[in-house]
Amino acid sequence: MNLFDEREIRDDGSWNGTIPRRLEEFVKGLSQNVRYELRLDAHSPLAFAAGHCLNPRRGIDVATVQQVVGRELVWGRAVDALALKPKDVWKIEEVLLDAGKIEVALALNVTHDATEDVVAFAASACGIAVTT
Repeated sequence: MNLFDEREIRDDGSWNGTIPRRLEEFVKGLSQNVRYELRLDAHSPLAFAAGHCLNPRRGIDVATVQQVVGRELVWGRAVDALALKPKDVWKIEEVLLDAGKIEVALALNVTHDATEDVVAFAASACGIAVTT
């Protein structure tokens, strides 16, 4: 049964019912003795759900294939990645604006550093004057 008509889903209820069930059935059929390349030319919720089903604890070797102008990049799991601690990979920074406040803001900078913008927004939302 085809769940989509081109890019449009036929039944919105499929996102929470049929699609997760089919993805889970598909992943259960994968072997731990084979390396798979995953091409996610799909809706982002479908790609996200596939990633959820392919939890690393299942022991399935999956590399993601990204389409880049004129070529493909294969993103596999680095063998040493399992030995790394978050502090070895990420720059973790804590900014205290006002010790008397209990609000917390979390920023995850991936491509661009948004720390100043987040601090400014958090300060204004909490009524705190920040000077740089």
